[in-house]
Amino acid sequence: MELAFNSVNDEVLSEYFTNIFRPGYIHVKGTTLPKRFLDVCNVIENFTVYDDDLWICSFPKSGTTWTQEMIWMILNDLNFIKGKRCLGERFPFLDYEFLFDYRDVHQKVKDFNPPVHFEKSIHFVENHPRPRLIKTHLPWYLLPKQIRSGEKHPKIVSIVRNPRDVCLSYFHHCKLIEGYTGDFDTFAKLFFIGNVPYAPYWTNVLSYWEKTLDSNFLLLKFEDLKSNLSTAVRRVAKFLCKQLTDEQVSQLVNHLSFVNMKNNEAVNYASVVNLHKVLNLVRDGGSFIRSGAVGGYNLQYTEELKTRFDEWVQKGDISNELGY
Repeated sequence: MELAFNSVNDEVLSEYFTNIFRPGYIHVKGTTLPKRFLDVCNVIENFTVYDDDLWICSFPKSGTTWTQEMIWMILNDLNFIKGKRCLGERFPFLDYEFLFDYRDVHQKVKDFNPPVHFEKSIHFVENHPRPRLIKTHLPWYLLPKQIRSGEKHPKIVSIVRNPRDVCLSYFHHCKLIEGYTGDFDTFAKLFFIGNVPYAPYWTNVLSYWEKTLDSNFLLLKFEDLKSNLSTAVRRVAKFLCKQLTDEQVSQLVNHLSFVNMKNNEAVNYASVVNLHKVLNLVRDGGSFIRSGAVGGYNLQYTEELKTRFDEWVQKGDISNELGY
């Protein structure tokens, strides 16, 4: 695949969203990504895919971690003991090494030694025991060519969420982990024009919506999980060809509750948050799993911003495919 890319020349983005591990951005086939992606794009394009892989593909802050933990538990027969191991090791994040470019950090911070599934995430995923579970936020058209061409048919799960809630959650996430230093209004403006990582939002999520009829694809909605998690668990289990008893469903629903997820250090990215805080790579505090609410934006958005979002949603999802 010949990748079309160009540098992102956005003064606001550069001022508030560049740092020692994120020196700049590029547009790749229209998608905003850290510059580091250029160094690994051919590796991802030619990444060896297996039919027994399972990929979770989503826009950031759409319920990915929640769904990862659900999938891992279902496939591993609710092994809560092995589930105490960090989710990033059990269900690795392919994108980590281009999302966080630590090369300059090594030069300036003595004894900097991040885990291999952070710094060498692609290699870690490549060598992960099969069947591999793989997370990415890349849109469909930037997945490995073996998937796009249909040469390989791994199971793919995608989860979507109301972009109004996504934007607010992504703002807090980027301040906590990715070094964003601006205010929310500035972030929202960047979100609208597609100048945050993995945006434009609609281009990303609709690239997966188009695959909903494929037998190896499952689309989930965050709001459905919130309204009836047990039904969602059963639906995912069926897709994974696993049978769960009513008791197992109940146990898993309890394990996946907001309180338990927020307090579970294996899934709440405490290692990333602590790594960046200790080294003063980010300024803000907080927690990776913040509120998990549906419609939380209503309490914080001005009427003007709500109207702006309504107009943006109508333009982005013309056919109202996702119902937001």
